[in-house]
Amino acid sequence: PFAIWDNKSYQNEISQLLEKDVVTFKADIANSDPGKSAIKFNKIGIHFRTLDPSLQNDLEKKLDFFEIIIMHLGNSYYR
Repeated sequence: PFAIWDNKSYQNEISQLLEKDVVTFKADIANSDPGKSAIKFNKIGIHFRTLDPSLQNDLEKKLDFFEIIIMHLGNSYYR
C-alpha cells in the first residue's frame, strides 16, 4: 500500500469516520518509496484490520452496513 493510517496515530480520525463524520486523510509523498518521484493510481480502497485476527470476520460483517465516499482533493505532489 502507498499509505497506511494506523489506529495508534489516527485514532481520532478513524473514530470520526466510523461515527459518519467527514474526515481528511492525506498520503504524504515524503513517506513513500524513496526510489519513486511520483505515485500514479486509478483505484483506491480502505481495509480495516483488527489487532486480533479472530475478530476480523465480525468487524467485516459490521462494516458491510457502512458506505464510505472517497474523494481525491485534486492536489498532486512530486519529489
